[in-house]
Amino acid sequence: MRHRAPLLISIVALTVALLGATPYAEAHGVWHALFAHNADKVDGIHASRTPRAGRLLPLDSAGKFPASVVPAGAQGPAGPVGPAGAVGAQGSTGAPGSEGPEGAEGPQGIQGLQGLQGLQGLQGLQGLQGLQGPEGPEGPAGPSEAFSRFRVGPVSLPTTSGSIGHLDLGAGAYMIVAKAWFENAGLGAAAVSCTLQTGSATDRTDFDLTAASLAVPVPFVLAHELTSPGAVDLNCADGGGVVDVRASDIKIAAVKVDSLTTSEQT
Repeated sequence: MRHRAPLLISIVALTVALLGATPYAEAHGVWHALFAHNADKVDGIHASRTPRAGRLLPLDSAGKFPASVVPAGAQGPAGPVGPAGAVGAQGSTGAPGSEGPEGAEGPQGIQGLQGLQGLQGLQGLQGLQGLQGPEGPEGPAGPSEAFSRFRVGPVSLPTTSGSIGHLDLGAGAYMIVAKAWFENAGLGAAAVSCTLQTGSATDRTDFDLTAASLAVPVPFVLAHELTSPGAVDLNCADGGGVVDVRASDIKIAAVKVDSLTTSEQT
């Protein structure tokens, strides 16, 4: 500003002198010529409305130079964080990304509830019969043994009781049966008496035979336990008189058992 004041004063003095010495038209032409050549200079420096090298640049309406001619200053400290803006509208779905790497195996989950029982399946076809297996070894002897003795005959019965059949037995429990056929070849009727006996056990049968009778079978049965070896006998007598009683096909059989139980029925 110190250099601009003398320059302005000189321009004003020159203008007054010219106006006073010449007509207005001439003075106006001189002034116009001076203004055209000097109006945009300050201390010999031209002015420009846009930034140009070697030219003066006026301030804008806010009294500031344009930002394009002001060098950027050092970056100031960051200001405080402003308030969060409103949530924007949801954007369109993006394209699916590439498949990521397989993750690590997670922990085993808890055991689920037991499912309902399924329906029973259809019965399968019967399988083929298998091959017969080899014969097994012979087992030990069972708890029973059987003993038998027979006499073909005929044998004449004595008048008094006598044995017509005999079977030796060892100690043990036995089921014993006997049978014989009897006929009377005499002239009179016969009163026959027979007893199957072993130890203290007996089975007695009394029967009559008419003269010249046909043969009849008579059975006997016993159940007894011998504490020591013994025998079983079939003892018979014809009762005497004019008789001829004969016995044939005499059989005695004994089966030894492991256990024997006898009881009287009332």
